[in-house]
Amino acid sequence: MPNLHLKLMKQADFATFSENLSIAYAEDKVEAGTWLASEALANAKQSMKDTLPNGVNTPNHFIWDVIRSHEKVGTLWVCQEEQSYFIYDIIIFEAFQNQGLGSELLAVLEEEARAQGITEIGLHVLGIINVRFMCMRRWDSKQPIYPCEKGSKKVWRLFAKLFCCTKKTSSAGHSRFW
Repeated sequence: MPNLHLKLMKQADFATFSENLSIAYAEDKVEAGTWLASEALANAKQSMKDTLPNGVNTPNHFIWDVIRSHEKVGTLWVCQEEQSYFIYDIIIFEAFQNQGLGSELLAVLEEEARAQGITEIGLHVLGIINVRFMCMRRWDSKQPIYPCEKGSKKVWRLFAKLFCCTKKTSSAGHSRFW
């Protein structure tokens, strides 16, 4: 039985989540050379408004607080498209890292996905992927992860249920796994 559970984020907490994510996204886009530093934060905030116009109440988007023993240890944002979840953002706060919570969170997400009839989990790539830290979680097979195109979004598919993520620390001080 996992020690973690997911709790839907309250709208009152969304502003802080959105601000921190916008900062990290802007930094990624500047680092990738996609946006000018002078425009990046405004562009990132607009992107958040476009993607989540109703905050936590935006249809098909689920933003959860990650809870361990009544304490918030991170956040998880997924988007549902048909029978697939796409991870948009996954954060384990710095103070709780290196305790196996990232792997445990993925197991909790897998349980949630099964309960909702979701058959596939993918990673939505918002910005550049900075390969500073690579973690792999083997569930059922050794088949590789490979990139594919879904509309205009580049998605890393997890057909084999092998999860790969990269660690990046934002200026807000949170390590993100994109």
